[in-house]
Amino acid sequence: MTNYGSIGLGLSRQVPADASAMMDGYAAVVLLGGTAFIMLIFYMANAHVKSVHDQTWNMLMTAVSIFVAVMWNTVISFITTKVFQIDEGSDGVPSLSACFFSFGHILICWALVIILLYSFKGSLLRLKGYGTIGGHIMGFATIHFWGLVINRDPFRNSAWWIFPVVWAMYMAVMGVFLGFFHFIGNFLGKKSAKSADMDRWHDQAKDTGTDFFSLGQAFLITTWLKYLITGELSPAMADPTGAKEAWQLWVFGIVSLVFALISAVFALISHKKNHPVWCDFGGTIASTVAAMCLLDVWAWRVLPKFPDLELLGHMQVAFQLTLIAVGIIFIIALVHSCIGSTVQRGLRAIFTGLGFAVGRSWEKTFDAAVEALGDAFDLNLAKRTLICILLVCIVFPAWMVYILPKADDELKKEITKSPPVWAVCCDHDPCDEDEEEDWYEEADQED
Repeated sequence: MTNYGSIGLGLSRQVPADASAMMDGYAAVVLLGGTAFIMLIFYMANAHVKSVHDQTWNMLMTAVSIFVAVMWNTVISFITTKVFQIDEGSDGVPSLSACFFSFGHILICWALVIILLYSFKGSLLRLKGYGTIGGHIMGFATIHFWGLVINRDPFRNSAWWIFPVVWAMYMAVMGVFLGFFHFIGNFLGKKSAKSADMDRWHDQAKDTGTDFFSLGQAFLITTWLKYLITGELSPAMADPTGAKEAWQLWVFGIVSLVFALISAVFALISHKKNHPVWCDFGGTIASTVAAMCLLDVWAWRVLPKFPDLELLGHMQVAFQLTLIAVGIIFIIALVHSCIGSTVQRGLRAIFTGLGFAVGRSWEKTFDAAVEALGDAFDLNLAKRTLICILLVCIVFPAWMVYILPKADDELKKEITKSPPVWAVCCDHDPCDEDEEEDWYEEADQED
């Protein structure tokens, strides 16, 4: 008899020897397959086919950004429940205090993002880095808040309370947020002496606002569609409580494909119409809905096969979704070589959602790993949260200075070599104060 807890999975149930052998088999697959998988990413990130190279870095940029944003919101959740002792409610119904605190979290994140973007408007790298992460953090904070709202009465009683009632409430609240964002931008622009800096500020603020708005919008649409198909309230991206019927998987999978095609159509229109704002919003929302539906379909299909092995189940989902992303990258490369760049730009919109799906699936895997680690070594919630903070501190600087410049066209033109890791906060070189800062090219004097 073998105890799973003794090998680090935190399961106390005794299992027969053949189950232990199966666990060894899973571990072998993870080790060998993971090694091959990492090398595959290296090959693609350094591919000589430009479209494969570019789309690989785009996917990595979005996926890691989503990962960091969700991990940060996990830390905020700990602060909410343990430090401020917020009552979470009972019987699956969130308390009003939890809802108010969650909305306060959105306000605080919103204010911090505005301050950071204005403070770093003179640095394109930090402007884009904090703007991208900030948009995703605000987006997941919005998802958390509206997830609490739809779990309260009367919204939890019918899918039609979610759409159009909660959706209309969401549109009104987000209209206020985005309106103030635009107003503050215009106000700060009058105070700035450098018009070029404020132009970049406005461009990044638009992208940040798009991510902020689109994540919450996609969450409500996906939750509503999920409610219609299953007949029960289950928020988007929530782990399944049991196996689903085959027709539900097929219907939800078709819904994911339809929204992926819609996002491609929006991207093509955006390319032909010189990128209007409504196309950016529409394409991002559609691609994110497609990603959320895909995450739920794969969770429904895979996780019930691992009822007592949550970590392995999430790892299966993450590996499979990443391999799907790899396959689509090669499809785009083929389309680009056979048809042309216009269709490629249309398909590229899918990567916003696909990067979201990959990043979210790996975040859930790491979250399950932290839980398993905590169970195995009897770590309390504070220590598990500390692990999440350490992960963010390790991953975020590497993402900003080594991944983001490879995925953004403007940064490719401006940055001539890999920035130092301290570029996340300043341009000063603590190793050599006399060395010229040559990782940026000189800015255009006309700007």
